[in-house]
Amino acid sequence: MTSIRNRMVVWMALTVFCVTATACVATYLLVRNMLQEDFNRSAIEQLQSVANAVKVWTDGDIYVELNPTVLTGFAAGGDRAFVVRDVDDRALIAQSISLDAADRTIEGLEDANPDGPVFGSGTAPDGAPALLVAQVMPAQWGWDLTDTDIETAPGVRQTMVEITLAVDLTPLNGRLSNLGWLTFLIAVAAAMAAAVAAYIASGSVLRPLKDLTHRAERIREPSYSRPFPTDGPTELRPIAERLNDLLVRLADASLVERRFTADAAHELRTPIAELRTLTDVTLKFPTAPEQMNNVVQSCNDISIRLTSMIDALLGIARKDAMAASLELVSVNPPLILREVVSEHAEQIMQNDVIMDLKTPDDHKIMSDETLLRAILRNLIGNAVNHAPAGSTLTLNYAVIKDGLQFTVSNPAPNLDAADVAKVFEPFWRKDGQQSKQDHAGLGLALSLGFADILGLDLDARLTPQQAFEITLQTRGEGT
Repeated sequence: MTSIRNRMVVWMALTVFCVTATACVATYLLVRNMLQEDFNRSAIEQLQSVANAVKVWTDGDIYVELNPTVLTGFAAGGDRAFVVRDVDDRALIAQSISLDAADRTIEGLEDANPDGPVFGSGTAPDGAPALLVAQVMPAQWGWDLTDTDIETAPGVRQTMVEITLAVDLTPLNGRLSNLGWLTFLIAVAAAMAAAVAAYIASGSVLRPLKDLTHRAERIREPSYSRPFPTDGPTELRPIAERLNDLLVRLADASLVERRFTADAAHELRTPIAELRTLTDVTLKFPTAPEQMNNVVQSCNDISIRLTSMIDALLGIARKDAMAASLELVSVNPPLILREVVSEHAEQIMQNDVIMDLKTPDDHKIMSDETLLRAILRNLIGNAVNHAPAGSTLTLNYAVIKDGLQFTVSNPAPNLDAADVAKVFEPFWRKDGQQSKQDHAGLGLALSLGFADILGLDLDARLTPQQAFEITLQTRGEGT
C-alpha cells in the first residue's frame, strides 16, 4: 500500500479504533463493576428478606414464613432459591418452593459467618449459573414480644441459622454481553467514521500535491518560469521552491550544454576546415615533392590539435566515471610541480617569461597522480600561454594543515572582474581572441572537474595589481 491517501486512512482508522477501544474497555469495566455491585446489593437485600421470614417457636422449631405470591422469584419455576440450614450440623431446615419443584437443593458456603455476607458461585433452580450469597443470621421470634407470660425453651432466643441465597446470573450476563458488543461496535463505528473522514480530508489535503504533479507533467523542458506556486500550504512551499530552483539550475545546465555543444562544434569546425582545405588544394594542385613535407606537417599539427581537443572533451564528459573509479595513493606534489615546470621550459623561453617557483623539497599527500599532474600542467600552461612577454609568473606551493595550497599568478592587463567568473567555462576566451598557442580553452574547465574529483577547491581572482591568480587547495582549508 504505497498511496499516501491509503496510508492516512489506515493510520487514522487504526489510531481512532485503538483510542476508542481503550475508552470503551475502560467504560465496559466501569459499567460492569457498577452492574455487578447493583446485582450484589440486590442479592443482599433479598437475603435479608428471606432472613426476616425465618421464624423460631418457643419450643425451638424453625420455619419460614415466606409468601411466594409476593416474592415470585422463589415460587415454582422461579429463577431464585434459598436454603436454611442448621449452623451446627448444617442440616437442611427449609428451602424455597423453586428448589422443591425442581427436585434440587443447593449447598451452603463453608465460610459463611455472622459478620457479613459472603459470595460464591453455584446453580439456579433451572441449572443456570447463579450467584450464591450466604450469612449466619439470627432466627426471628414467632410470637408476640410483649407477652411476658410466654415460656421459651433454653437458648431459643439465641437461635442462629445459615441462610444461602442463589440468584440466576443469566440477566446480568446478558446485560454484560450486550454492553460488550455495544462498546465493540462503537469502536468499530468510530474507526469506520474516522476512515471515511480521513479519506475525504486527505483528498482535500493532497489536492495541492496533485496540482504540483499536474504542473510537473506539463513541463517539457527546463525553464526559468518557476511554474510551481509558492503560496500554497506551508508544508509544500519548500518542495515548490526546491523544484523551481531545480528547474532554474536545469535551465542553466541546459543552456551551458547547448553553448558547450555549439562552441565544441565551432572549435572542431575550424581545424577540420583547415585540414580539408589543405587536402583539397593538394589533390587539385599537386605540389612539388619538397613542398609535400610542409603539407604533411601542417596536417599532422592540425590532427594533434584535434586529438588534444577531443581528449579534453572526453575528460570533461567522463568526470563522473573517473570519480567512481578513483584510487588515492601517496604522491609528492612538489616533485610533480618541478617536473611539469621542466616540461614547459621550451615554451617559457619562446614566450619570454620569467618563472618564480617557490616550493618545498618534499610533501606527501594522498591523491591521484595522473589527475593532479593534469591539473598542474593545465594551470601552468594557461599562465605561460597568456602571460605578456617579459612578465614574471609566480608559482607558490605551501604546506597547510592536512593538505596543500598551490597558487599560480600571472599579469593579466586585459582581464576585468567580470571575466574571472567565466574563465572556467569551456572555450571561453577574452573577446574571442586566440591565445599564443591557439588553445581550445578547455584546460581550466578540465582542471576544475579534476579538482572536484580529488576533493580540491580551484578558485580564480583578479588582484588589485591586475594579476590573474588561481589557487588550488585542499577543500575546507582557508587561504
